[in-house]
Amino acid sequence: MSMRFAAFAVVLGALPASVAAGQDVPTAAVVDVPARPEAVTVYLGRAAVTRTAQVSLPTGLHALRFTALPKSVTPQTLQARVRGPARVLGVDELVATEASTSSPRVRELDRIIAGLEVALADVEGEHAIITAEERLVDAVGVRVSADATATGGTDRLDLDRVREQLAFVRTERERLLAARRTLDERGRTLQADLDNRRAEREAIAGSGGEHRVAVVTVAVSSAAAIEVDLSYLVTDATWEPAYNFRADPGGGGVVLEYDAMITQRTGEDWANVALTLSTAQPTQVTHPPDLEPWFVDLIGAGDRDAIPQLQ
Repeated sequence: MSMRFAAFAVVLGALPASVAAGQDVPTAAVVDVPARPEAVTVYLGRAAVTRTAQVSLPTGLHALRFTALPKSVTPQTLQARVRGPARVLGVDELVATEASTSSPRVRELDRIIAGLEVALADVEGEHAIITAEERLVDAVGVRVSADATATGGTDRLDLDRVREQLAFVRTERERLLAARRTLDERGRTLQADLDNRRAEREAIAGSGGEHRVAVVTVAVSSAAAIEVDLSYLVTDATWEPAYNFRADPGGGGVVLEYDAMITQRTGEDWANVALTLSTAQPTQVTHPPDLEPWFVDLIGAGDRDAIPQLQ
C-alpha cells in the first residue's frame, strides 16, 4: 500500500460511511480558533508552549487555524492532540500576510492623512501666490529705480513720489516676508503631523503583516465539542536561578531563598499560564529525520568477489 493511499484510508476511516463512500475527496473546512497560551515549560534558552482551543465541529474534515504564533516558533516542533470524537491528520505551519486596513483606527487615520495632504497642497498653492506677488513687487521696485534714474537732475523728478513708491515696495516686501514665514511654519507643523500619522498607520497596519499560523487538520467522526492542544517550542525565552541568603538572628542560622528569574521576548502573553521550570534541554522534534535510501539489486555469481564483505 502506498503512503498516499494509506493517508487517504486514514481519512476515510475517520469519517462516516456516507462520506467515505462518496466519489469526491473531502475538502477540509477552514476554522479560525482563538487560543492563547495555557501552559508553558521554560527551559534554558527556550520554552515549550501549549495552547488549548475548544470548538464545536460537525462531522467531516476541518482545518483549524491557530493564528498569531510567535516568530521564534520552531516549525519542526509543532504537534497537536485532540480530545473527543476526532483524529489529528496533520499539523502544518505557514506564514500568512494580513493587512490591518479594515481597522477602525486605520480608516480614521486614512481620513486624517488625506486631510493633511490637502492642507499641505493648499500651503504649496499659497507659496506660489506669494512668489508671484514677490516678483510683481520686485518689478515695481525696478521700475521706480529706473524712472528715478531717467529723470534724475531734471524738473520731472518728484522725490516725494519716489519715496512713496519705495515705501510701498518696502511695505509689501515686509508683508510678503511675514506671510511666507507664517506659511512655512504652518507647512512644517502640517508635515510633522502628517509624518506622525503615517508612522502610526504603518505601525498599526504593519502589526497585521507577516505572522505565523499553525493549521491542524482533524477528521471529526460525529458532531461534537472537541478540545485541541497545540504545542511548540520557541526561542527568546529562558530562566536562571536566583539565590538570597538572609541571617536569622532569632534562630542563629541562615535562611536560603531560592527564586527564578524568567525572561521571554516571544511577544506572547504568558499571564496566568501554568508555568513549569526545567533544566532539561529538549532537542527531539516531532518528525523523524530523513533517511538515506538503500539500493538493493541482484548480482551474478561471478560478481560476488567484487563486493566488499561486511566485517
